[in-house]
Amino acid sequence: MTSWAHDVARDEQGRAVGTLAVAVLTFAGSWIYCIYEYGFLFGVGLGWLPSLIVAFGVFVLSRLLWPYLVQVVIFSAIIAFGVWLRVNLH
Repeated sequence: MTSWAHDVARDEQGRAVGTLAVAVLTFAGSWIYCIYEYGFLFGVGLGWLPSLIVAFGVFVLSRLLWPYLVQVVIFSAIIAFGVWLRVNLH
């Protein structure tokens, strides 16, 4: 039998992993956008700074809104699957 503290710790660990994954993906996507938009030299050399700022903001927001973020992602996936079925089956 698990204790209440163990359940809270497991939930907190999942939240930490999830928010860190969202922040890393945001950083990578933002840095790739900077490289594409400003060229290789400025994008790689200086693009990490705005990417880091954006990723930190997303990390903080996703940490605060994690349960809602998960629900939005699941709901969006269901809607996207429904649209895909409708387009491909007609």
